[in-house]
Amino acid sequence: MLVALLFTIVSFSAQAAQPESGWYKIQNVGTQKYVSVKGRYYAKPDASVDDATVIYLGIGERIPSRYEQYKLTSLKGNNIEVYDYLDKAVTLANAYVDNVMTQGSNALTPEEVAYAHQLIEQYKNEYGYLYIENGNGAQLLSETTWMLGVTIPAIPEEVEQKALEHGVTDGVWNWAKRVVYKYIANNPGMDQTLKALVEAYLEQIEPGNTYYLSAEDNDTFGFVNDNDLTNAPVYQWKLETYTPEPGISGYYRIKNANGVDGKQYVNVTGKFEANPNLTKEDAVAEAGTVHYIGLGERVGNLAQEVTRLSAQGRNVNRLAELGIAKVKELGCSFVDKIVESDPTFADYADNAKEMINNYEVNKTVNVLNTITSSGEDAYYCLYTTPSMETLSNAVSLIFSMGKGQGWAANHPYWFNFDEETGKAVSLKEDAFLASAKDSIKAELVILGYADKYPELYQKLLNNIDRIKPATTYYLIQDPDATFGYIEADELDAKGDAAKWILEPVDEENYFAIKPSIEYTKPDVGTCYYTTLYTDFAYTMPEGVKAYKIAGIEEKVSSQGKKYYVCTKTELTGQVPAFTPVVIETPSNAAADNKFLPTGTPVEMGGIHMNLTEPTSDNLLVASFFDEESDGNNRELSTSPVGFYGATDMINGNEAYLDASKLTPSNATVYYLFDDENIPTAIESVDAGKSIASVKYVNLAGVESSTPFSGMNIVVVTYGDGTKSTNKEVK
Repeated sequence: MLVALLFTIVSFSAQAAQPESGWYKIQNVGTQKYVSVKGRYYAKPDASVDDATVIYLGIGERIPSRYEQYKLTSLKGNNIEVYDYLDKAVTLANAYVDNVMTQGSNALTPEEVAYAHQLIEQYKNEYGYLYIENGNGAQLLSETTWMLGVTIPAIPEEVEQKALEHGVTDGVWNWAKRVVYKYIANNPGMDQTLKALVEAYLEQIEPGNTYYLSAEDNDTFGFVNDNDLTNAPVYQWKLETYTPEPGISGYYRIKNANGVDGKQYVNVTGKFEANPNLTKEDAVAEAGTVHYIGLGERVGNLAQEVTRLSAQGRNVNRLAELGIAKVKELGCSFVDKIVESDPTFADYADNAKEMINNYEVNKTVNVLNTITSSGEDAYYCLYTTPSMETLSNAVSLIFSMGKGQGWAANHPYWFNFDEETGKAVSLKEDAFLASAKDSIKAELVILGYADKYPELYQKLLNNIDRIKPATTYYLIQDPDATFGYIEADELDAKGDAAKWILEPVDEENYFAIKPSIEYTKPDVGTCYYTTLYTDFAYTMPEGVKAYKIAGIEEKVSSQGKKYYVCTKTELTGQVPAFTPVVIETPSNAAADNKFLPTGTPVEMGGIHMNLTEPTSDNLLVASFFDEESDGNNRELSTSPVGFYGATDMINGNEAYLDASKLTPSNATVYYLFDDENIPTAIESVDAGKSIASVKYVNLAGVESSTPFSGMNIVVVTYGDGTKSTNKEVK
């Protein structure tokens, strides 16, 4: 409640309409200054209108009173919610009752413990809120003003009597202040300014009184007892309505404003790999450059929350959630280990696990508006690491309850000890953080990162060593066209390398294909073919078609040999996300094959999903990323057009057939069309052998999995290791 006084304000007018919940800039009538939130516990009424923090006020029910008063249900500035602190205070108070007040010769009885919990809940419901009240009074100002009030509940006589029976001779309020002073004294990590404010305000506050927030002459907050309240303008505040700009979510390419040798565009190339290393020309035809970005509201000069950041079937926000869940799981298992070393901690283990699971961690990145050196709109991309303050406070509370000393004795380098008593009193944050980092590194090895993703593993190790708690980091492009990150004081030196431009994927900045397989279709003419697989739905230009492979049909050539032809089903309208298809187009120029993403991509198969499975209406399978061929894959090629035995690698975002899941499963090729070229193609290879791969070599000696224009040497490798060659002109 005391901390809340630092953040908020209130107002009321004799005949004012009830204010609506929403965003406001808040100005003091007396000083004409605006409220600015400086930090987690720190705010001042010292700002100009341009520098004012936009604050969210949740307006609740009217309070029965001769004055027009309304409860505040929310008070939030710079993403800091005042009422979160009230919830934390209630949690700590209940834990104190359970784990301290039940010990010793004056321990509470079970009935008294239950009564204590009941009182805490009652006080929260009846007094645990701020309220706004008409501030105009007799002045009859032309503008409505408001005052912010908070009531400190009186302590019931029954409670005072119970406390006296348990040895509290100077009253519950003085006892409560001593508990708070001891708590903050044993918490060296707590902000010193906050400590001083708490102590100063506690000495001024008495139970059973209502206090109103004011603005002092030195640009700080103050408060006054309602018994001493005058009609002074320093207690009156104006609420200036602010309308946030809606975040524009959609498909974007992300471009670094600086770039290295023309490499600017972010491309997702693996489950955990992405870099800003593509040129504009290369980015056009890469599905990994098409990102869905969800943006939250833009509130003043505050950062916008990135509510979703996904590409290639991977959602960064979901990855963060899974990572946080894993870290919290490790934290809970760590609590179990503490109990093993210190059994006295067992009765607090559940409270500790609850605190870990409720630990607030930012799950998203944010973007902040800026401009490039050339005046172009851009964003900073930033993330703030969680503070260790909550953990430090919890550890101090544990020690103040007489718990955890065995744990501390086993790990003396993690804690600060009282010189007189020799008992642990608080957490040594740097030492504990270093050990926590070592535990995370070990877990990465257990999860297989060191073997599966060696480059990523090394990068993670470097990042873990660098990261500090409660620090904001900004994304940059490093000199080798990879990602890096810096702290705020390095932004100016990095310039445009720390700025990112969002280009909407549209008719101008389109996604396109560049098909290389050519085929003369009867009654149509020359067409070009490729396959495609994306995590977004898309529409195609007129004349371009997309096909599923619905089945395999057996045919017999004029020479009496069997061959197999794909049964195709054309998709009309848009192609759904996560659908592998064959694309047919009358042009092989990217500008004629503009595919426009549409809708919101869905997560299918969870975060680990990559390879699609054949279905009853589509036998095609695909992967977002390059995959090693297992010998059963058949990818689109020509001579004539069909699905042939794949080379060593399958390219990401391309569709193919898995022969092991087809009938027959031993066919070397599944043709896309049934025409007069197929019998000739069958005769050109030894049909008695299975084909492992087909390569094409041009006259310059360059190899490819698809034929070159002009003369090709076709090299067929069979399952028994033998090879055959023939010439082919394309």
